[in-house]
Amino acid sequence: MKEISTKVAVDKSLEKAVNLLKTKAKEKGFGTLTDIDLQEKFKEKLDLDFTQYRILGVCNPDFAHKVIDRNKSIGLFLPCTIIVYEQEGQTYIELQKPTFISKFFDGEEISRVAEMVEATITEVINSIK
Repeated sequence: MKEISTKVAVDKSLEKAVNLLKTKAKEKGFGTLTDIDLQEKFKEKLDLDFTQYRILGVCNPDFAHKVIDRNKSIGLFLPCTIIVYEQEGQTYIELQKPTFISKFFDGEEISRVAEMVEATITEVINSIK
């Protein structure tokens, strides 16, 4: 199976990693459209204690427009999904690879945009280490 994500361990608390991720993504033109706190939701809805786990949806409007203009179904995979979670005392950031998703769609432009988005967000994630 092909690798569907990029995952890095960071030497930061989850909250610090999320804040840095949002700030640095914004500096690169990516807004945070969603921030889902699963620890909070599982406690609220299921009365379960769960580890810290956040799902972020980040998007760059210019890139999103370029790919949706080529194929409307790409919207099913937007915004770009990044998870930030704690496991055994370590904080991880994981990006669903846009290049993996782009393989399901025809078109050089879609592949090119996916590569640029992935490179930019991977750079942001790596800067948080």
